Amino acid sequence: MRTGTPPDFQRRVNASHLENIRKDTCIVSFAVESIELVEKIIQAVKADKNHKIPSHAANFCRTLTGLLSLAKSGIQDQQQTDNKPSNTVADLLDQLEWICSYQSDKSSSRNKTVANRWPTLKNLRTAEQRDAACNCLRKFSSKSSFTSRKDILEQLKHGLPAQNPHVEASPPPPERDITSPVARSRILDEDIRDETETLLGVLRAYRSCNRTGSLGNITAKIRISGCARTPNSSAEFGILFLGHPHAQNCRWKEACIRISTGKSCARRSDLPIGGKPKGVRFVGDVQTQSSLDLPQLIPITRNEFCDRVSKRDQAQLSLSAQDGQFVFQKKLDTSREWLPDHQAISLRDLIGIEKSGITPKMKTVLAHLLAKAVWQFYDSEILGKRLTKNEVYFLFERRGTVRGIYTDEPMVKTHVWTEPTDSRHGEDEGTHDMPKVLALGIMLLELETNKFIEEYRDDLDPGSVLDADTDYKIAKRLVDSEESCNVLDDLPKISPLRTVLPLCINAGELQNRFDILASAQKQTFTPVWISRSDGLRATIFTEIVKPLEDSLTLYTNLQNIKALRKLAFDPTSPRPNRQGMVALAEQIHPQRSTLQTSTRDSMDKSKELRELSRGWFRDFDRLKQFLCPQGAERGPGYRQVKIAVLDTGINADDYEYYSDIEVIGGYRDFVDRANCETRQDKTGHGSIAASLLVKVCPDGILYIARVLEGENAIEKEVQNVVDAIEWAISEKVDIITMAIGFDEHQTAIEQAVRKARLSGILIFSAASNKRNASEIYCPANIHDCVFGVFVANSQNTKATDFNPTMSLDSRRDNFAIFGEHVEWQESQPLVRGASYATSIAAGLVALLLQFSRQAQDGDRFIDLTSLKDMTRMATVLRMISKKDGSCDCICPLRLLKDEYKVRDWDLVHRAKMRKNQRDWIRAKIEQALDSVYKPN
Repeated sequence: MRTGTPPDFQRRVNASHLENIRKDTCIVSFAVESIELVEKIIQAVKADKNHKIPSHAANFCRTLTGLLSLAKSGIQDQQQTDNKPSNTVADLLDQLEWICSYQSDKSSSRNKTVANRWPTLKNLRTAEQRDAACNCLRKFSSKSSFTSRKDILEQLKHGLPAQNPHVEASPPPPERDITSPVARSRILDEDIRDETETLLGVLRAYRSCNRTGSLGNITAKIRISGCARTPNSSAEFGILFLGHPHAQNCRWKEACIRISTGKSCARRSDLPIGGKPKGVRFVGDVQTQSSLDLPQLIPITRNEFCDRVSKRDQAQLSLSAQDGQFVFQKKLDTSREWLPDHQAISLRDLIGIEKSGITPKMKTVLAHLLAKAVWQFYDSEILGKRLTKNEVYFLFERRGTVRGIYTDEPMVKTHVWTEPTDSRHGEDEGTHDMPKVLALGIMLLELETNKFIEEYRDDLDPGSVLDADTDYKIAKRLVDSEESCNVLDDLPKISPLRTVLPLCINAGELQNRFDILASAQKQTFTPVWISRSDGLRATIFTEIVKPLEDSLTLYTNLQNIKALRKLAFDPTSPRPNRQGMVALAEQIHPQRSTLQTSTRDSMDKSKELRELSRGWFRDFDRLKQFLCPQGAERGPGYRQVKIAVLDTGINADDYEYYSDIEVIGGYRDFVDRANCETRQDKTGHGSIAASLLVKVCPDGILYIARVLEGENAIEKEVQNVVDAIEWAISEKVDIITMAIGFDEHQTAIEQAVRKARLSGILIFSAASNKRNASEIYCPANIHDCVFGVFVANSQNTKATDFNPTMSLDSRRDNFAIFGEHVEWQESQPLVRGASYATSIAAGLVALLLQFSRQAQDGDRFIDLTSLKDMTRMATVLRMISKKDGSCDCICPLRLLKDEYKVRDWDLVHRAKMRKNQRDWIRAKIEQALDSVYKPN
């Protein structure tokens, strides 16, 4: 052996190490190449006119493209930082392999070595294999059931390679490089800082009218989505003014104000001969006009301005602002169909009232607009010292036939009655170096978690004296990955908030990013910033606004945002016929709208009943927050509960809304079979049933079957019910709920029901609402196969106005649950009846089934899978019920420890107490199951 030659074992170690490096590099390069090829295949499928795909397939392809783009960025980050590729890269390739070879064994490739793994992806360079992959993707994306597609997307969302946004001493990723010409142009084009200061100066000049003095100060709210540059380099602002207090019945008035950069407008005293100002451009101008063509435009006085904003008409004021004065241009159609008689609602009130109704799509759109407002108005007096949930407002508007609040139209409250201050140097409260950015981070945190920062104080900062840093300290802990209370782990891996929240909340992080960008500018000799302030605003754009804007690509129909808070009655539009309830429920219609009732008569009976309903759901939410999984609690074997809803269908708006939040698993119309693609509900009953199910069990998947056309079940619709049960069996649902009833026993329905029970499906049906005037309806009277549901009130005692005679047979259960005076949606009429109790009961059981499928982290494993057995589930329900005569009134709160029934669990040490409570619930269910010796 020659001198200097390493020992044999050392050569083998070195060779193995080099081989591993080569394999890692190959896998990363192969993954990037595969993603790019699949992206081309997706584009080919979407562009193929000979094989046009349905709309749901196009939506899947669009979402898949966005996820793959994010995945590629994450993989390239790993490659640039010399990180070893994680297992998620191989998992990603497994998913792509399966999509491109659809209907092959999904798990077959996992057991192969790297050398012979992913054969389809390796052959995508050939035209023949690409055509085959196109056919596979087309078939997979066009399936009528979206469960497999959703699984793929969920696995991609939660398994993307993590991007590395905190690379020190290196320039930012190319897509966020503000030194690029495109990004530079984007920032400069949307910079409206100077025009904003001009606008505020004019608003201060018109802030009061002479008739009322200081009491007549105007109230103005700027539309975030209405602020932009126009083609002639002017800035345009959408503003809503509230009529001055001296005007009767103050209403909101929309105005479009343009800040011109051209020559000044003439004042009354210095108009040229002929009375026409020179060189002025106004809203609506298409091209530059000569002075001889301009109309006589004269600045308006404060009183004239007051009259215009206080005038009651449905028109938009078109104004221009120059030389510190407003010039009236003309009237235009309003940009939105505002409801000017209703008061504006703050973001604080909206989050507090509509926590469960704010969808991920709404949050993403609103988060981007809030960040955009902070960026655009950062140096402006519009934000004051900072922008919080108390300064962001929404105004009711009508879109189509729906009147409500829409989260894509936030407005900023302007402080035009205050004198200007130096907002750039006057932010010395607290220790955070950028209070406005911190305030944005806290607001985004509150929006994402549906929880105010103040609610964490007793938990995370107990006993401390409140000061300017209290909320900062709490927010800092909530985004600290080392803290047990951190919220980042609950966010999807593709969420931009994983990086945006720490950037905003942690002091110094955005400053570090600013320093990196400044260094990159010097290295590339591309000076963009005129001042440090310009650089800071540019950093906010690239590091906060742009990532939130990019996340919008994951959603379709961004122009179609659902109403979050709806008004009950609109006299100028058709009122939905939601009366009746398929002979099983009735609604309570107040004589006036909820808004009018609550302001005119605080002791109104309807308001009292509504508050009782809210109290019942508040108590139920205490249990729900323990049963619903968080993060790793789902575990590898977790499956969402599938619920078939056999009713009058669902209206198109609700269907689209629930599709957006991914709770619709399928839809079939057994009434109008030839028109199955049209979602409809002529009574509104089925739509309310679906809403209650989502309210009670938000993680369930609904399979909607339209089996009835009108308010009463009739003989010819029996077959519809039978076919729908067969469909539910084929979809392998866990629960069937039927808020329907037939006076006569239906043998065909009984046979279908028994078949469903043999398939392991739990079935719920409404008993009746006719008291002693009728027997229990079919199918609720099939006691050994169906949970017949009776009505209880908010105090968990049986309701006397609905329930028929109950069975006295001790072998039969008479379960009742809350169904009297139920608030299914704010500002909508209360509903009552056995059908709504049925939806709530089915939702509760869905929560219990969902809980039984979650991962366990206790010292011993407790098997709860037998909950799918009807007898065992009935035993659990009896355990949490109280007797009221022959009725078992279900009290969900009985599943909790006593101390959790009256206190907020999240105001103590969350992680430990949550685990203790979940273990308690699991043991209590086990105790009930152990008492059953023989399954049904």
